[in-house]
Parts: sequence; C-alpha cells; structure tokens
Amino acid sequence: MKYPALILIGLLLFVTNLQAADTLPEFAISSSDLKKAALVSHLGKQQTFELTLTSEKSAAFNAFTKSNLKKQVIISLNGQSIASPVIMEPISGEMISFQAGKDLQKYYHLLDQVASFKETKAP
Repeated sequence: MKYPALILIGLLLFVTNLQAADTLPEFAISSSDLKKAALVSHLGKQQTFELTLTSEKSAAFNAFTKSNLKKQVIISLNGQSIASPVIMEPISGEMISFQAGKDLQKYYHLLDQVASFKETKAP
C-alpha cells in the first residue's frame, strides 16, 4: 500500500513541474526596445547574441530580474524565446548577452527582424 501513495506523490510532483514550466515569468523584448542587436564571434569560443536595450527597457529588465531572483524565466525577442535562465542576481545595464548555441539561423532571423524594423523607422 505504500507504493501507490509514493507513485501518486511522484505523479503530482511531475505534473506540478510541468505546469510550472508553462507558467514561467516572461520578459518580452520587441525590436522597438533595442538600440542594437548583434551576433558576436569570440576567438575560440561560442558566439553570443548581444542586445543593447533602450534605457526604459533596461530599467524594466532590472526590475524584472529583481522580482524574479532564484527563479527560471523566459526572455523573448519578437515573440520568440531566446533564453530561459535562472536569475541569480539583479541585472542592470543596457547590454545583455546569451550564448547563441548551435541554431544560428534562429539568431540571424531575429537580427533580420530587428534590422527591418530599424530601417522602416529611419527618417
């Protein structure tokens, strides 16, 4: 009789973890929130995706990280998830960067979106 109870508890924990993943806090960035976006190569290292936020979005990101310490979050750009880190300390400053991983096409596509937005806003 102990085993069905343990199985039920394990199942409840599993379902709770699945639900938690669906409800991670998200910080959404759009092209208009950026001063600059770049895919940067580092000698002998993996490429990084670097975003320079506007001062308003940077302040919002700092507040977001302060309120989500020790939590996993989703960071998205133009509706596409670009990272899901655990926030260990508040993050300030206008530039944030992420390891690009192996799917570079995803980042090239996002850079094209940002560039297209910037071109249409130019006077």
